[in-house]
Amino acid sequence: MCVRRFGSGGGRRCPGGGAAAIGDKDKYARDVEGFISKAYNEAPRIPLFQPFLNVATQKNISGYVYWFHRQLDYRSIVKG
Repeated sequence: MCVRRFGSGGGRRCPGGGAAAIGDKDKYARDVEGFISKAYNEAPRIPLFQPFLNVATQKNISGYVYWFHRQLDYRSIVKG
């Protein structure tokens, strides 16, 4: 029975000669690090948490600017 490999490696690989099967701990550790590296490089990154930023101001407050980092920057806000 062969295992289908996904990702940029492609192809097919048959078990039996794997590092875990033959007990080669050093090769197994390198393989696991490679799997983690491949997952990190090829998996899409999505934001897991984006807090709400609700801003309400009085009519005499102006100068609010939206920043990409979603933190309120009070330096541009003026009362007038």
